[in-house]
Amino acid sequence: MTGAAQNGAWLSVIIAIALAMLLLACILYLNRRYPGLTFVDYSRQALGKWLSYLILIPMTILVLVDLSYIVIEILARSPSSADRTAMKVIDSTTVSKAGIKLHLRLAFVGEDGVLPERATITEAKKNDRTQMDSLIDEEGVTYVFDRGYVDYGAFDSYCERGIHFVTRLKNNEVIEPLQSFEIPQGSQVTLDEKVRIGSLHKRTKHESG
Repeated sequence: MTGAAQNGAWLSVIIAIALAMLLLACILYLNRRYPGLTFVDYSRQALGKWLSYLILIPMTILVLVDLSYIVIEILARSPSSADRTAMKVIDSTTVSKAGIKLHLRLAFVGEDGVLPERATITEAKKNDRTQMDSLIDEEGVTYVFDRGYVDYGAFDSYCERGIHFVTRLKNNEVIEPLQSFEIPQGSQVTLDEKVRIGSLHKRTKHESG
């Protein structure tokens, strides 16, 4: 019985590897045939809308399951939430060939440690702002994120809820200075002001500094 079970296990491994190699070969072939397109785009062209969904949905579920196992293992080995600092980074990266975007919340642990704390997956074309509610939700924490997450309504909500944030603004952003503050001698800060962001037609209700 033991020998039969071992043989069956090896057979399962061989079949899984063969299927994975076949899938990889298909993806490489499609990449050459449809240059410049994502996996989602050329799946729709080659198979049609509904048949591509039948393939993409199980693959997406598989990716999510794999990521879940990775996150669970990382969290099991990581320090408790009490050891994490009150500053977190929000960022995203696009897997262009797969046509997906991974949004991450990173927490700092001690002086040198960084822990992936939360993740969401969207289509590559999805705007970063759509994931702010999922990733930014803790009062008393300072979140650092790039200009892709600029949202005036969300900024007002954070000010009202005691959620702090640091972000870069777009080059054409309208900024109204309200109050200037003295900078300590020798500081690397070049300008310290309380401002209101946005134009008369669309701007934040709360002041930022």
